[in-house]
Amino acid sequence: MNYKKYFYIHIDDFGFNKEVNKQIVSYVKNFKLVEGISVFAHPKANFSYINELKQVNLSLHLNLTSFQKKKFNFFKLVFISIFPFFFSKDIKIIKQMVKYQIDRFLNMKLKKEKIMKIDGHNHIHIIPIVNKICIKYLKKKKINFIFRNNNEFFFLYMNRFFFSIFLNYIKLLIIKILFKFLGNRKKYFTNNCFIGVICSGFYNYNIFKFFLKKNIKLNNDKKIEFLIHPFKINNKKNKKYSSEYKYYLSNSRRHEIALIQLLQQNN
Repeated sequence: MNYKKYFYIHIDDFGFNKEVNKQIVSYVKNFKLVEGISVFAHPKANFSYINELKQVNLSLHLNLTSFQKKKFNFFKLVFISIFPFFFSKDIKIIKQMVKYQIDRFLNMKLKKEKIMKIDGHNHIHIIPIVNKICIKYLKKKKINFIFRNNNEFFFLYMNRFFFSIFLNYIKLLIIKILFKFLGNRKKYFTNNCFIGVICSGFYNYNIFKFFLKKNIKLNNDKKIEFLIHPFKINNKKNKKYSSEYKYYLSNSRRHEIALIQLLQQNN
């Protein structure tokens, strides 16, 4: 199968730490299917090896939920979107966090981009209050921008039941509902097809082929973005990490590492 014809790979979470950055750069250098990288820009984000990413498309990976002193739970951000008049102090903090990360990303000046691309850690860029703040600030700075739309379709995959996969279906449903509430702001989103939420951490070659074939039929042979996190941090070196780091310490990451290596061999 000519993979290049049907999909490309986008890797999230560059900036997590130096160890992760080095792993991501190795994929960029050695695997032609990697075309995009999302970059953290919160205060503790690490920019080691950032100069090695000049040949790929970069997106700001907006983060309000993790790795910072002040954090907002995904569902609290949803609640703030519904009842903003009760959360004026929180909205002020969110504005400060969003502005800081946008400015830090722009100040990298790694390469000239005609359009700034934005996505979100835990998909927060689709949450209405966050999206509204981003748009207002970017327009004020006169920056051309586009949000990356996580447009994943529902396909029932029940080879084996995992509670985590069930929760990912719930997450995807919430994302789709939130996107409907954005109204006329949808014009600022890409319309690319995307896979990567439902079986994140459980992907193997067969699951990947299942989702790819289903999406190819629905998208008239347009290229499909495959979001992946093919890296794992060393647990022995990072005992201090709290529960929000479990995603990166989990053995589930090894599934995605194995998959991208397999695709690399077959390319």
